[in-house]
Amino acid sequence: GEFDDVCPICGGHHIQHLRRVTGYLTGDYKTAFNWGKQKETEDRFRHSTLVKHFENTKMCYMPNDFINGEGVSVSLWIPGCKFHCEGCHNPEMQSFEDICVTDAMIDELEKALTANGILHNLSILGGEPLNDENRHIVSEIIKILQNRIPELIVYIWTGYTYWTMKIELLEI
Repeated sequence: GEFDDVCPICGGHHIQHLRRVTGYLTGDYKTAFNWGKQKETEDRFRHSTLVKHFENTKMCYMPNDFINGEGVSVSLWIPGCKFHCEGCHNPEMQSFEDICVTDAMIDELEKALTANGILHNLSILGGEPLNDENRHIVSEIIKILQNRIPELIVYIWTGYTYWTMKIELLEI
C-alpha cells in the first residue's frame, strides 16, 4: 500500500520514502536526480488511482492489470483475512464484511474482462479470498463469470499452502 507522512503500523512520523527509478533505489529523488528525472518521477501515474470500487463494499477491482497474473488481468480484491501477516501488502483488506454479489457487479466485471475485444484473465486477491467467510463469494463469482465467459482463466492469490488447499478447500 501507499502512505504519506504517518506509518500505518506504528504511527511514526520519521519516514524515509524510497523510490525505484530506472532500476535504482533512491531516497529523496529531488536531491538525488537532475531536473529531468525529477519531472519524470513527479509525472508518473499512481496505479492505486486505477482501482474501481463497487458501491457499499470494500470489494474492488482494477481493469487492465499487468502485475497480478499472466498477460492482462482484471484484479479483484475480496476483503477479509484471518492471517494478519506481518508486513501485509493489503492491510486495509483484512477486515471481513458481508458481501452480496449483485448483477451490477458481475456485469461490471464481465465488461472489464472483455473490454476492447480482448479477453482478460481474472486474478482474485484479498485479504484472503479462500478464508471460510469468503469461499462462497469467490465460488459464486467464478461460477457466474465462467458461465458467461467459458474460456476465462482465473488466478487466485492465497496464503494457503498447496496441502491445506487440497485437504480443506476441495469444494471450490
